[in-house]
Amino acid sequence: LMLQDGPNKSHSAVDMMKRIVQTEGVGGFYRGFKVSLVTNLPSSALWWGFYGLYTRSIWLAMDDFSRSSAIHASMHASSSSSSSSPPSPLESTKEEIPRSKSTVVAVQAAGGVMAGFTTGFLTNPLDVIKTRYQTAEIGPDGVKPSLRGITEELLRSQGFRGLYRGVGPRMLNTALWATCMVSSYEFLKRVSMKTQQADDVL
Repeated sequence: LMLQDGPNKSHSAVDMMKRIVQTEGVGGFYRGFKVSLVTNLPSSALWWGFYGLYTRSIWLAMDDFSRSSAIHASMHASSSSSSSSPPSPLESTKEEIPRSKSTVVAVQAAGGVMAGFTTGFLTNPLDVIKTRYQTAEIGPDGVKPSLRGITEELLRSQGFRGLYRGVGPRMLNTALWATCMVSSYEFLKRVSMKTQQADDVL
């Protein structure tokens, strides 16, 4: 509906559905289904991979910073104190650094946003080709445009830059969607773990 132009455009979703059935049959509703899978499956796999990588990297950086701060504080306290046998800086940082709920949520959100930006950038060419394929008009001879033909025409008319048209909005969309999704996922996971622990106690 949004891509239509001209006097013959449909004014409702029902009109558009009728037009698709008349021109392409029921199969018209599934145009680009395969290319959608080719786009969405790698996108999802890449996002989860980058999400794990970024969250681990953030936790490691935070832990290193906290341990470094604790070591400097311990060394300063031991040098300024007259008491004997001060605690070793290394021993004072062996305990696991506490992580508050707000810190966990912030790290997960940051990892989700960074993974969304990265995935959106890497998979934008696939999304551009998919969108052009799904919205391409059928020729007057009734021949459907091929995926290869659309890709070649895009590269011929716009070059490599054409594959990254709209990359900014796609990166932002992927980041926002993924952050909302992973926040819900992590929240439900924590609730499920609490419920399971309560059942184990009972």
